[in-house]
Amino acid sequence: MWKWPVLFWFAVVASVYWLGPVFVDHVVIETYSPMKARGDKLFYLRQTAVIIPILAGVVMFAIWLWRRPLAPLIYKSGLLVLALVALSPFLPRIETDFQQIYWIGQARYEIPWQYAPSKGSIRPGGGHFEVRVSIPDMTPQYESKQKTLAIGKASYFQTSYNLPGPAELCKPFFGKLHCQWLRGDVVYSATGHKDLFPDDLGSLMTSAKELLDSFQVSTSQE
Repeated sequence: MWKWPVLFWFAVVASVYWLGPVFVDHVVIETYSPMKARGDKLFYLRQTAVIIPILAGVVMFAIWLWRRPLAPLIYKSGLLVLALVALSPFLPRIETDFQQIYWIGQARYEIPWQYAPSKGSIRPGGGHFEVRVSIPDMTPQYESKQKTLAIGKASYFQTSYNLPGPAELCKPFFGKLHCQWLRGDVVYSATGHKDLFPDDLGSLMTSAKELLDSFQVSTSQE
């Protein structure tokens, strides 16, 4: 009669030991790459799977206190649940169509998560947001910062950290190059390794503006 209880409790401990690092890894990913997490339909299922064996153990112990001994079928059912949960880290990535909403003033922007949007305000009245793209094709890039630029749109020039203002187009800082330019009453920017910037900044400026402007939507869609 001891065989199935021992196997079940061993499986509970093994499941927590197996899924615990998965939980930690997913918390780190969500912290540093939140858009990558939101872009995966099964991300939070894998992240929280460790809770299931813990709950299974608590429930089984409560049932055991209430009505013991338990039938082998109950332990077998619990083992089946634990076995299925243990497979959760191998679930495939299923991408979503999530779009991050940011505001610049009263203008609303809907940005696909693949562009790793950041630094924006989720409420009206915001002043700046950035996306990450590969160069020179301006395709979205969320998995790596290698050979990418962060391009941004703002309602003002960024003057902190000795970055360029209206009188300067580009300025180096911390081994990178930061460029800002004004179009109408809107400021656009590009930040990244200096070797990624083309000799003709005009093409970069045009491509960045077209991409960033394409995210703007009519507020009447709310």
